[in-house]
Amino acid sequence: GQQSKKGQVWQVSEALAPQHIRQTAGVPDPHIWFYVKNWIDVVYFITKKIKEADPENAQYYDNNAATYLSELNALEEDVVSRLKAIPDRKRLIVMQHNSLGYFSFYGMEVGSLQGISTTEEIVLKEKKHWVDKVIDRRIPAIFQENSTSDREMKALQKDCERRGWNVTLHMVYTDALAAEGPASNYIGMVKENINTIEQAFSNE
Repeated sequence: GQQSKKGQVWQVSEALAPQHIRQTAGVPDPHIWFYVKNWIDVVYFITKKIKEADPENAQYYDNNAATYLSELNALEEDVVSRLKAIPDRKRLIVMQHNSLGYFSFYGMEVGSLQGISTTEEIVLKEKKHWVDKVIDRRIPAIFQENSTSDREMKALQKDCERRGWNVTLHMVYTDALAAEGPASNYIGMVKENINTIEQAFSNE
């Protein structure tokens, strides 16, 4: 932990098992919250640290954590079962930026026009690679993050259409929650994303 002017600061990633931190070319993927098991570990970590800082109210924190952990464990089971039900051929999520890379822990392949950074230059050959893959595997849908421009994904969609394959484009939450509604908290956001992916892949 580090000391700030307002108190102690801890990095929640310290709670995670190394095998649960996804690496891309040796660089840790920061989107740790998309593997629900990671967020369960984070809750244990935060609870421990808060109790150390405020031991008099330890029982209060334990009770709240137990309630939330029960919800997270149910969420993890739901994510696993619903993604597992997607046919193997369709188990490919193509996006502009590899923010759903942690879905690989659920057996999904995740492809992106960029890496984990939103500032990397998009390489044309990478775009063609994913257009080829979407068409070859007859993937019915591609995905757009709520926090970035949809220009590149719409261009990929058009490229597929020019080659005779119609693919739908769907928005998912990645680096920002919704301002209001179901996806304005962590559990709601994960559920909304799974709903979107499940529905998108129900099309042929």
